[in-house]
Amino acid sequence: MAGATTRFTTQDYTAFHETVARDRLDLVMRLEADRMTGLVLDDKVVLPERDVVLEERRSRVDNEPAALLAEQLRATLFVHHPYRNPNIGWENEIRVLGTVDALASYRKWYAPNNAILVVAGDVGTAEVRSLAEKHFGPIPPRPLPARERVEEPRHYAATRIETKSARAAQPRWNRSYLAPSYRAGETARPIRCKF
Repeated sequence: MAGATTRFTTQDYTAFHETVARDRLDLVMRLEADRMTGLVLDDKVVLPERDVVLEERRSRVDNEPAALLAEQLRATLFVHHPYRNPNIGWENEIRVLGTVDALASYRKWYAPNNAILVVAGDVGTAEVRSLAEKHFGPIPPRPLPARERVEEPRHYAATRIETKSARAAQPRWNRSYLAPSYRAGETARPIRCKF
């Protein structure tokens, strides 16, 4: 069975999802451990990938009225929290990223003490634990940045966003709120958006 790999990034994590035959699990775990320690990046690799990210931004966000509206909604709804920034980044920031930035991010975040391994399928716990200890166990943990839980300042007013696009197939209207959480008081405020 050939393997399939999917990578995606959310506001909170980056996932590497792989579907492989059971007899390839050892190989895949070895490769993932190598990704965590032996990634080689240079301009020849990074700069074309940056162009791919820019093109992805153009196709998924800049050319999609609903995606642009959602991006502006988050930028308005979150004043202080990093959720205000799009996963893919702002175009002006992507354009100036280079190899030094990629390596700094890699060295900052890619460590076994900042990863979660999930294995599902026709394997047992003992087998998976043994492979994980074999491949990830020798990798020393690295210091990670403090994880600050950024809170939004109190919001005193509603905000309205309206945008128009000839590419919008139909009108769209959203209302979003910052909901109270177990960590914060009542900080909700409405955001109204429409195309």
